[in-house]
Amino acid sequence: TKSISRFGRNTVDVITYMRELREIGVEIFFEKENISSLDPKIDFMLTILSSIAQEESRSISTNVKWSYEKKFKKGIVDARRIYGYDVVDSKYQIIPEEADVVRKMFELVLRGHKVNDIAKNLNASGIKSLTNKDWTYGAIKHILSNERYIGDALLRKTVTIDYLTKKVVKNDNVADKYYVSNNHEAIITKDDFEAVQLLLKDKSRSLRNTSKITKYPLSGIIYCPKCGRTLKRQQVNRGVNMRVVFNCNHYYGNEQLCSSTTPNYDLVLEATYDSIRELYSNESAL
Repeated sequence: TKSISRFGRNTVDVITYMRELREIGVEIFFEKENISSLDPKIDFMLTILSSIAQEESRSISTNVKWSYEKKFKKGIVDARRIYGYDVVDSKYQIIPEEADVVRKMFELVLRGHKVNDIAKNLNASGIKSLTNKDWTYGAIKHILSNERYIGDALLRKTVTIDYLTKKVVKNDNVADKYYVSNNHEAIITKDDFEAVQLLLKDKSRSLRNTSKITKYPLSGIIYCPKCGRTLKRQQVNRGVNMRVVFNCNHYYGNEQLCSSTTPNYDLVLEATYDSIRELYSNESAL
C-alpha cells in the first residue's frame, strides 16, 4: 500500500486489520514509510504513525466543514443536477421536457392523485427518472417536497457527525441550516408547492384513501394511531405457532415502516363485538 494514511486513518483499525492479516500470513508493505507489517517493531511504529494520519484526517475534516460554513453563510448554493434542472456554470438551468413532468406531478397531487398512482402513470407513459429507471414512491415524494423547484434552496439538510466513519444523518437541530430564497428560476409556484405540502401531510386524505371492501371484518376501517395507515390482517409465524394480527406495515412495496405494535386480530374483533352488544343492549343509545 502507498502509505499508512491510505491503508486507514483510524489508529485502531490500522492495528486491528494489520494483525488479522498477519495471522493468515499476509504481509503489508507501506511504501512511503518503507516498513513491513512483519517487522517485530511495527506495532509501536504504526501506533505513532497512524495516530498522526488520524489527526491529519480530523484536521482536513475541520477545514472542509469551515469552508462549507463560510459558503452557507454567504448563501452560496452548491448546484447539483436534479430532475428538471441542468447545471451550467454552477447555476441551475431549466430543462423544459423534465420541467413539464415535474409540473405534471404537482398538478396530479392537487387533483387528488396518490403518489403511487403518479408513479404508475409516469411508468406506463414510458417516462424515466433521472437515473433512467422507473419512478418509485420515494423518488416522486422527494421531488414533491424539494424546495428547489420553487427557486429556493435549503442548505445543510444532512450533517456528517463522525469524520472517521463518515456517518451522515438528517440535520435535526444538529447544526445551523440556511435558507436561500430566489436563488434560481422556479418551475413550480410557491402557492402550489405549499398546497402540495399540506396534502402530503394530510394523512387522513392521502393514507386513508383505500378500498373499504374486504372479506375480513374490520380490515381497512381501523387506523394506526401513529402513522394513520389502515391496519391490514396478517398471518404471522406459519405452522403451529401461527397467529393473526393487525399490521399497518403489511403493504406491498411499503417503504415507510411504522414502529407501532401489532394487536391480536381475534382480540380486537372480540372487543368490537362486546362494544356492539353493549350498544344494542342500551335502548337509549339506539
